[in-house]
Amino acid sequence: MDHQELRSVYSVLQLIYHRNKNQHIRAKWWKWLAVLKRSASDLPSMKCAAAHAHRQHLINYVIPKCYMAFSSVVADNQFATLGVALLATLARLAKAIGFNQELKAQTRHESRTFATKPCIEDRGERVQRINANAGTSSTARQAKGPTPSTAKTRSKKKSSKHKSTKNAIDDLFSGLL
Repeated sequence: MDHQELRSVYSVLQLIYHRNKNQHIRAKWWKWLAVLKRSASDLPSMKCAAAHAHRQHLINYVIPKCYMAFSSVVADNQFATLGVALLATLARLAKAIGFNQELKAQTRHESRTFATKPCIEDRGERVQRINANAGTSSTARQAKGPTPSTAKTRSKKKSSKHKSTKNAIDDLFSGLL
């Protein structure tokens, strides 16, 4: 790890954080900027064993989450330049802690385990829906047509709509009730 590069990344994150705090503090991605800033500040001062564990946490959890959050800022055209600056700073941090080498090692390990284990896809079971009232499936009920009781209620609704219309406003809101 390059401590000088980590300090430089932290100073950029600190400036972005300080300048944009009032405007973006309620945004969803702001949480990840705060997490990244804290993580970057802690990393240079840690001892060897703790730094390695913290680095693994950054690589496995924080950096991917920050990447997703900052990508949404880039996608929002209003703050695209801020999002690009955040992604560039994240890339500098990832390079400084050796994120690329870690991904290459994980990819090699996953490709070995993937080649040895065949993938079997679960397709599930077909479930037939049964109507609780009639005891028949829904497709059989549709073939028979509507029951006489539903036909009566439909005709009552139609006749009651015409009787209750009083003016144009009532006609507009009659479908809501």
